[in-house]
Amino acid sequence: MKDPEDLQPHSPVKFISGTYRGKSGVVTKLTPKQAYVKSPDIGGKEVRVNQTSLRLIPDLTPTPCSLNDGTPTPTPCSLNDDTPAPTPPSLHDDTFTTPCSLDDDTCTTPPSLHDDTFTTPCSLDDDTFTTPCSLHDDSENLVEAMGGLDFGAVQSTHQLPGSREGFTAQWSPPQADIPPWKLACSPSAKGPSFGGLLLKKTVLRNREPSEKNFLEDWLGPRAMTHEIDLLPTLKLRIPERSYDDNGRRYEFVAAKVHEAGAQIWGGKKKVLRLLYAAASGPGLKTISLRTELESLAAFDTLPSTRKVAARLELLMSPAPIKKIYQRRVADFELIPEPQPSEESGGCGFIPEDLLIELLGGRAPAKRATTVQVRIVAPHLGVYKGILCRKRGIEKIQLPPSMHKVGPSLIAGSEADWACLLITQVHPTTINTQMGKWVSGVDPPKSFTQNRFSLMIEKLWRSLGVSSTLLKEYVAAREVRGEWAKGLRALRCEAWVVGAADPTDAIPEGHIFVTGLKSHHLPVAEDGQHCVFLTRSPCVKPGDGRILPVVTSCPEGMSPAVWTWLEQRPLGEVLFSNAGSRPMPETVAAGDLDGDYYFVCWDNLVVANIQPRELQDAAGHNLVDNQESKVLAKETACTLPSQSDEDWLGKVHGHMTDVEVLKESLMIGKLYKAMERKSASSPLGADGPDYLAFADAYLQSIDRGKHGNSFSLPEHLCVEVGM
Repeated sequence: MKDPEDLQPHSPVKFISGTYRGKSGVVTKLTPKQAYVKSPDIGGKEVRVNQTSLRLIPDLTPTPCSLNDGTPTPTPCSLNDDTPAPTPPSLHDDTFTTPCSLDDDTCTTPPSLHDDTFTTPCSLDDDTFTTPCSLHDDSENLVEAMGGLDFGAVQSTHQLPGSREGFTAQWSPPQADIPPWKLACSPSAKGPSFGGLLLKKTVLRNREPSEKNFLEDWLGPRAMTHEIDLLPTLKLRIPERSYDDNGRRYEFVAAKVHEAGAQIWGGKKKVLRLLYAAASGPGLKTISLRTELESLAAFDTLPSTRKVAARLELLMSPAPIKKIYQRRVADFELIPEPQPSEESGGCGFIPEDLLIELLGGRAPAKRATTVQVRIVAPHLGVYKGILCRKRGIEKIQLPPSMHKVGPSLIAGSEADWACLLITQVHPTTINTQMGKWVSGVDPPKSFTQNRFSLMIEKLWRSLGVSSTLLKEYVAAREVRGEWAKGLRALRCEAWVVGAADPTDAIPEGHIFVTGLKSHHLPVAEDGQHCVFLTRSPCVKPGDGRILPVVTSCPEGMSPAVWTWLEQRPLGEVLFSNAGSRPMPETVAAGDLDGDYYFVCWDNLVVANIQPRELQDAAGHNLVDNQESKVLAKETACTLPSQSDEDWLGKVHGHMTDVEVLKESLMIGKLYKAMERKSASSPLGADGPDYLAFADAYLQSIDRGKHGNSFSLPEHLCVEVGM
């Protein structure tokens, strides 16, 4: 630095050498030769560096958006000209520019709370919540770190597709020297509160989130996310369905349970993530949240509060920001169900070229075969499931089984947009490496398979696989097969996604496992190539199947299509669409909306498995227990057949009901009881009490999504507190 005497506390500077080269910050104090600098680019911490490694930014415009150089950035933060505030991109534009990036000189929107950058885990044991906006603990330090900059007044408009006028958010600070982000979130005299609880802690992130859900993207600056720990003791204090903060009224939108690491004792920690929307307040256009949701899809026509809650939860499924796409209704078409039953469906199709285009056109995009999606379109409704790559089509094809909510009854003709969120791309990274291995190329030394599933181990034991063989297989001491000579020893298994046959030519009763050739596969007694297949959860002996695999071009399929099918990499199991009995339902009551299937092609293991036939004609598992049973208490209310103006309030009551939250804990209780019965009964997994608990466990998993109750014989109810 040529003129160190120009450096003063609060001077904005840029690192021009050393570890932090290229980053920006603010001087906090000086020594004769060194300077202490705070920078959000390095976690907000204070570092000591030589003054010669700094460059002063002398002409810094007082905005939060230009710490990289001295060039004033045209922003909507000034009230000295007549330039209107630019409108942030709507959902039709997949580029969302952050308001205060320190990486470039662009500031196209004001600082806002339009994403979950400030996530809010809340401990309810000590009444401590983490707020996304309060700066009451460290606000002075933060202002000092930012150099005491005058941000001026800020305005922003966020246009929502599906709404005639959109949601409008405006920040107009009465004093020009108060940063708008601080004004919008400053504590009240008593301290900020949320749902009647005092907010004590602030968590700030330095970077934009890598993921968003549809509701966050749609609500834009109005969205506010909070998290509450779901404690095993259920000492819950559920927040109110609405709360006020700085004159703004925030209303509850939806909630979703997420896993958030592990407990100290080893169990999974769960949090309830709640999404709120600012419905009114200073500078905001007042909106009706119920009306806005009805403009998306016909939520008000669903039969029960549980069903609506489950459908709103779909809109909270996170997707990478780069995989949220804006399309038109004309890009989609409705098709008949490819599978024999909608119950086993959930799979549509996507044109090859479109899939490659959406995913960026590079090698991973060309390798992709299936994507898990959420689709929201006012003129179509809400869809969930997977899209399988298919030849010879021009539009995204949606079957009835993917349809979860009907089209909006109030959306106008202008609402012809559709939002496509890709939440998962197949093949996964692990399957890509396993695909190299089966093709004769060792994966990198850094590659390791996931730990062998304890659930699969228990299932195999119930199907006759010996402890000795299990131990050898799990240790992967050798790979049985000529194809594996010279290759690293790995277990011959993979978790793959299930999909409907995109060729419609796989013979009835058969499957096709992409990436596996005939020389990889075991041969059954009837001479057909086969694999072991199951799905998680697999807790009953009948959940494991030995199924025949197509390994040569079948009748009715052209050689060109067969070649195309063989080129698909490891990562899918394609089920035949033929016949009257859907194949996925016969594999642990599976479907094709994103379920993972466990496939094993180890010769010796498959040869030693003694499969059961415990399914009825419809493919459902049987429980050999005829005792009178007790139904679990229903916690959802039925919505009227005609539109109910208070349907959203009733749904929110369901979502915040402690009894409903207890249901997720009942799943764990049933599983533990099932394990105890397996260990204590000489019949193991064939014991009637074990099977009764297994049935209740499976039913309880589906209860949250479909509203089905679960039942237990009377003598078992006391073990789980029913």
